[in-house]
Amino acid sequence: FARMDEEKADLILLPGDWIQLYPYDAERFEEERTKLLALFASLKHKPRYGFYAVDGDVERARDVLRGTGVHILEDEVARLPEESRLQIFGLLRPSSRETPGPRCSWDTEYFIARQGFDGLTILLGHSPDFTRGFLGGISHEVLAVAGHTHGGQVVLPWFGPPVTLSALPRSIAAGGMHRMGDATLCLSRGVGMERGTAPRLRFLCPPELVVLTLRP
Repeated sequence: FARMDEEKADLILLPGDWIQLYPYDAERFEEERTKLLALFASLKHKPRYGFYAVDGDVERARDVLRGTGVHILEDEVARLPEESRLQIFGLLRPSSRETPGPRCSWDTEYFIARQGFDGLTILLGHSPDFTRGFLGGISHEVLAVAGHTHGGQVVLPWFGPPVTLSALPRSIAAGGMHRMGDATLCLSRGVGMERGTAPRLRFLCPPELVVLTLRP
């Protein structure tokens, strides 16, 4: 949060999974959530276009982020002030694993949101799997932002992460910026680690906070 404050960002995107308690304990969850609220309150430089979040795999954004002022998107669009020429379409957790197309639950709303919008659309989801359709090339510019994979957490030299929990090729699921047809995917390794039975470690996969500079 201190590093985020230093950036004085215009817009902050949160693609899911924050507290991740295994096993779940309501009392401890509220204790950890209180700490998270304090971190949000400590920020001296609030983003002028706000915070936007989507659900992760472990918990609903509304349960974790209530009281923070974060805007939560559930298969819907948010248009930022006109001078920004930006809009954000945020996906529900299941939707972030669907690719756009006739059978996709969010494709129609997304198509309507883009019609007549003269600016950049940011497509925000937890899992990056919604970008699978982009690998074959798409006809419009979009910036996709996702998390979920943590870069695999453990990376082997000359091979990459053995496990990514994503349907994307390993080279993409490992994180970073990827051009897919006319679209760009920013897949963050995030700052956390898996919980539960997964080992809490990172190897050759440092955590990251991604800072993007958008220019017209």
